[in-house]
Amino acid sequence: MPGSMLSFRDQTLFPLYNFETNVGLSFVVSAPQFPLPVSLSLAGPSTIDACSPLQLAAMSFSQRPLLYQWACSNDAELDSQLKGLTGATVSFGPGTAELQTYDKTYDIAVTATDFLGTRSAPVTLRVFKRRAPAPVIKLTPPAVSTTQNLDVLVLAAIEFSSCNVQRSEFLFSWAQSGGPVVTSPFLNSSQSQLFLPSGTLAAGNTYVFDFVATARTDSSVTARSSVT
Repeated sequence: MPGSMLSFRDQTLFPLYNFETNVGLSFVVSAPQFPLPVSLSLAGPSTIDACSPLQLAAMSFSQRPLLYQWACSNDAELDSQLKGLTGATVSFGPGTAELQTYDKTYDIAVTATDFLGTRSAPVTLRVFKRRAPAPVIKLTPPAVSTTQNLDVLVLAAIEFSSCNVQRSEFLFSWAQSGGPVVTSPFLNSSQSQLFLPSGTLAAGNTYVFDFVATARTDSSVTARSSVT
């Protein structure tokens, strides 16, 4: 760890000359001059209802162990529930009593810090809790790390509300909300999957795509989720 003392026992390192010794040889461990950045993404539904559970998952491609810090910037009660959580996932049971206000959008953010003290930029997911029943969208995978020469495939599935309501058919659509503009005709798909062939995405960029499900018989019943 940075700031720790690294000491060597005598005879651990063999001196170049006979008169040299490594007794008392010690160094203070310093953080690397150019630390690797910690990249982070946050997956979870953007809409829940009065009966839904809520699970959020922070994902990083860092090989180092991470400590996570969760917060909610616009709700003091939820923020207090999130304080002290250091794991990569946050789960609330059906009804999400921790989110006390209906028809409100909660801005939930997470940051990650590795053992060297390198900290990621905060990543925020906006979760709208509606009083009326709403479906929840599950994306597989919830986040993608890829290269320019690989295809990208994301599958969307609807998990119906656990409230006792009639289920209806849904219309699907995909849109882009982040990154350099993608002109692929596959974004116009009305299917529950997003397919981007190799070469569509440029290297070194982060893209965000949104999946929207709208009830065929009631356009006010919608759900949205994003994949990065």
